Amino acid sequence: MAQQLIFTSTPQGLEPGRSGYCTVARHKDLRHRLVRELERLSVYDFGQQTGTNRADICIFRKVPLGSEEFYVLTKICDAGLDYTNRTNYLAHHLVLDGFEIATSPSPAEIFLNWDGWLRTWTDGPRYLSEEEAVTLTGCKSTGLVPCQSWLQVTNDPGNAASLVSPEVIQPVVLESKEGATNTLLTLFAESSALFKISLDAWDFSFTTFLQGNDDHKSFAWIGIQGQPAGERLKQGGIRNYLDLRNWASTEIADPLDPNLQNLARKGPVKAAAKKKSATISRAPFSEQELQRAKAAAPVQGSAAPAGSTMVAQEASISKNKKKRPWLLQLAVISTALCLLAVLIWGLTAGLGDFFKDQDIASPDPETTPVAPDQDADKQSPQELALSVLPNSPAQLNRTEYLKLVQTHFALNWVELDAGGGKVVKVPLSERQQETIGKDLLKMKEGEELEVILQKDADRKLVFESIEKARNPEDRGSPREIDLSEENSVSISEDEQTLFFRSGEDNYPLSLRLLSSSERRKMLKFYELVQAGSPVEFRPRVQDGRIVYYDPVTLPRDSLASPEPSAPRLPRGTPQQISSAKGKEFFELAEKQRRIFLLVDEKSRTRLPYVFSEDERDKIERLAAILEKGEQGVDLDVKVDGDQITFLDFDLPSAPSPSDANPKMGPNQMVPDQTIVFWIPGNPVNDKWVVDPLDNYLFEDTRIPQYLSDTLEDWIGEEENAEVWMADFTPSLLTGRAELDTLSFERRAYSKSPDPFNKDILKFEFGQESNGKLGSYSFTFKVMKEKSIEVESDTIISKNFIKRGKMIRVPIGTEGRCLDIFFLSNLHGSMSEFQKSGQVFTYKLGKLRLQAPGFSFSRGFHFLTPQSSPTPYLMALSVASSESPEKIRTLIDQEPEGLDWSSASPKDLSASFLRVSSKLPNEGTLLSDQEYAERVSTNLLQQKLDWEKSKANELEKFGKREQWNPILQYISFAQQKGYVFSNQNLGVYIYESSLMILRKILEDVHFQLLLKKLPPDFYKVEELAYNATLVKNFWETINKSVKSQIEGSIDLPRRYEDEIAMKDTTRLFDFLDLMIRAEMAFGFTDGEGVYEDMQTFRNSLSLSTMEKSTVRKLQNQLKQNSEQISSLFSRRYESFRNSEKTLPRYEQLKSTDLKLCSNVLSNRTSYTNFIKYFKSKTQGNSGVESLLKEANGRLVNPKLSVPGKTAFVRGVPWTLAIYKKTFSGEFVKESDFLRLSPPEIE
Repeated sequence: MAQQLIFTSTPQGLEPGRSGYCTVARHKDLRHRLVRELERLSVYDFGQQTGTNRADICIFRKVPLGSEEFYVLTKICDAGLDYTNRTNYLAHHLVLDGFEIATSPSPAEIFLNWDGWLRTWTDGPRYLSEEEAVTLTGCKSTGLVPCQSWLQVTNDPGNAASLVSPEVIQPVVLESKEGATNTLLTLFAESSALFKISLDAWDFSFTTFLQGNDDHKSFAWIGIQGQPAGERLKQGGIRNYLDLRNWASTEIADPLDPNLQNLARKGPVKAAAKKKSATISRAPFSEQELQRAKAAAPVQGSAAPAGSTMVAQEASISKNKKKRPWLLQLAVISTALCLLAVLIWGLTAGLGDFFKDQDIASPDPETTPVAPDQDADKQSPQELALSVLPNSPAQLNRTEYLKLVQTHFALNWVELDAGGGKVVKVPLSERQQETIGKDLLKMKEGEELEVILQKDADRKLVFESIEKARNPEDRGSPREIDLSEENSVSISEDEQTLFFRSGEDNYPLSLRLLSSSERRKMLKFYELVQAGSPVEFRPRVQDGRIVYYDPVTLPRDSLASPEPSAPRLPRGTPQQISSAKGKEFFELAEKQRRIFLLVDEKSRTRLPYVFSEDERDKIERLAAILEKGEQGVDLDVKVDGDQITFLDFDLPSAPSPSDANPKMGPNQMVPDQTIVFWIPGNPVNDKWVVDPLDNYLFEDTRIPQYLSDTLEDWIGEEENAEVWMADFTPSLLTGRAELDTLSFERRAYSKSPDPFNKDILKFEFGQESNGKLGSYSFTFKVMKEKSIEVESDTIISKNFIKRGKMIRVPIGTEGRCLDIFFLSNLHGSMSEFQKSGQVFTYKLGKLRLQAPGFSFSRGFHFLTPQSSPTPYLMALSVASSESPEKIRTLIDQEPEGLDWSSASPKDLSASFLRVSSKLPNEGTLLSDQEYAERVSTNLLQQKLDWEKSKANELEKFGKREQWNPILQYISFAQQKGYVFSNQNLGVYIYESSLMILRKILEDVHFQLLLKKLPPDFYKVEELAYNATLVKNFWETINKSVKSQIEGSIDLPRRYEDEIAMKDTTRLFDFLDLMIRAEMAFGFTDGEGVYEDMQTFRNSLSLSTMEKSTVRKLQNQLKQNSEQISSLFSRRYESFRNSEKTLPRYEQLKSTDLKLCSNVLSNRTSYTNFIKYFKSKTQGNSGVESLLKEANGRLVNPKLSVPGKTAFVRGVPWTLAIYKKTFSGEFVKESDFLRLSPPEIE
């Protein structure tokens, strides 16, 4: 059965402390990592919704999690406004595993036929019960083959094969009109029905609406509807594109399977053996057949094209068709059912205790052998069952922070310190090797990992999750411990655990996980607390135990520094190997991080040395020198048994080239062009983090051609061409003319055509040895005039990206070069000035940074990868630390063009730096004396426009005062569970009030009320402003509530407290509704509805009226308990307070409510109204004060034109990284380099 997870915006999420967009409901046994992954995928990009109606998005994807794979169906839709009156959406997930899909229909059928998909969530946060797991076997559709919907949309049912033919390369993109989600799903369902084995449909992931954050390569079928993400995908080129709006525009590059086409056209009958020629078109359907089929089709599509453009293909059955071990799966399921029956019998026969005892007593075969623990018998059987090892503080199925002991060189396993000297060895799955392998190879002994351990079916330890541990101060949540209280700290009998009491809770701190010195310190801490000494202790708690505490300072701690622990020296016998060289001397195993060295020439013995990732570059250079055999290298090693434990050496200087026409060295070259490949980073805890991808695609119309020509010209007819590489330093961007001290590494690249696309040239960079390339780093795949794909899937290239790299490619023999940079936010520096000398200048208000190779008008190119949703820009700027009142930076904007509507006088900066995105290395400094007049003119126009718009808005939306009670009623109804969804006001009043009354009245009374208020008569817009309808509606409701409560009081029975509590709650819940409706909708013109609504309510609420319900109930409650009387008093006092404080528009007219109804029923009008209502509430005073300030700057500026030269010297100029938003504005992401003051010309 499928489990569920629901994600939306809420004031209180399922997890304590979470609000906003988060999980509000899910099945409890969904795994933590799966929940986090589903939350990450729960995105609804409102920026992609370009049509009048917001699309429902149906997504099917497979989610791998460790060794398991989950199948997730997700429906995401617009959910109106959230509790803050902002846009909201809801993501509803169904989660199935590999066994559950075997009995389920295809994903598309589930989307179409399951009626449990939610659009809003009105309950509070909760875990879903087992009864709410979903059975999907009944969601099967009938009559999917022949494919009638494909006939209706494309004129040929055989086109259904275009989605599932084995030779069609994915993804297949289907473009449809707006609102065609169900059409796409029906087409998907029909194509899925063509499989011989229905389970194959679960291999084709899809989305009905591509979003900006989606990876299109992860889907087999993609629906687009003109959204920006779809247009970007089309611009990048699509191999197989189906245009459901106009089939004649369809482009299918790959052949379709004729057997599948025949099945889609005629249904499950055997195809004729003889095939028609591929050049003969299929006979079109007759007009009569066509119309009959269209009438029977189960979807609503656009009118079909005049004729089919699809041609029958030659018969071709894929040789790579995936075979499923169906019989094996059935056998496994049958065996499992048999074992389940045996287990049930065993439990009934009293064997449960036997199995339990056996499980507890069984040793864990995966752990390192440990001597019998004398304290193990102090643990209860439950504690033993949860412990990772006997007497270990680490437990199964909870987050633990354990220190790394050792990592297997091939990532087969890791050893962890489980506390108290216990070491546990745990294997790594392939998925875990991929996700954390790189980090593990870099980690040192003693560094911590954040893990969740569990035992598999064989009772062996495995990781449910493993990742680098977060900072200790970020773990858990803080707790206050009052050490002055009695028994605030206690200690276990074995003195290995301290217990800290906070209120009724006890939090253990395991001393086994501490270092010996810290353990002694905490035991001393315990003694001091028991003796009454004042000591501070600030712990952080997670899963009921202490996972971190602020460093403890003991009153008698010595101020002397602790003795440093002696570094761990490698074991083994020292040995020196002199003048090592030649291929026979070594063997390099890059992936295993091992180099085998010849330690004994007589016996020809080679022993391995396992090197760290930090040593990789040096080891690779050693291997290159040894293989070349021109220079000997002296090696210092330590040999311990069958391995080398220590290796040290100095690399010889590279010999000077001695050819007839020596080339200029890399340090003397001058850059002619520069290409920066920008790798966006992510901010984590005020630091930038970059996790390199395996490839990046950079699109441009000019640079690919230039790069390809340059690399081709330099390599010529040679097999490899020489280039130079250097680690990035901040001075490289602005000071590349002075590189005497920079250390370059000689590298090479080769050229070859791409085997799959003749339009792509491939350039592979690596180390050259004996004319052959090895130790590859980057590979450039260049498609001229289109794109550059950079493959960075090697460990070397990923390290280069993290360090920042410059590649210098010579151009000709004149000392010019092309510089290629790989940079990210990691590589900036604001700690020191970049000495830019005369290349950064200021003259007559103009700033220019004209360093060699750094001029956007002369060959500096800054490229952003396609994986980034928005482009980046490197531009001249001002440090973010500088006050905006002094200077602000504008990219492609003018001061007078800014939105000053919500600004204040302090936003009129003394100056602006104006920069163009086309020449971002140049800028213009504008003083307020220069720009104030233009801003003043703009503000004056804004003032006039505001006065005009105020009159228009009053006519369009009515007075602001009339809206406050209405919006307050809408908020009240939403709190009660009714979500406003742009109905007219009369329908909204009817639906919201009856939904609330359903919870107030008993079902019998509510059904009687519905009969008196039939929706055909009352559920109309006129219920908001027709006096007769309004009076009848509210009078009927008041009488119904009054009848139930007074009837309950008058019954001949004992009036128990439980009955009294229900009647009291029922009365005041209704009065809360009635008083708000009265204030919001009680208009005063015509027949005086407001007075009548008061009269109706008073018959229930007026305590001075003898026959009022509240008076009758109050008298009855005198016989009940004090608790009921107290409840009545509290509710009555709250109601009286609402009478006094709730806002009301005294001059409300029926025409006002008619206008409000028109606004509320139109989504666009309502959105504009909300903007109007929230903005400009302070009138025009802000614009007027700004206008006064701008006019004052004309006479008394903060920065005059003559003072600009001196002003420039005091500004902290920078190169900064800007990000372009979806609205087209550039927003600073970070400062990159600090520039020295400009040269004044």
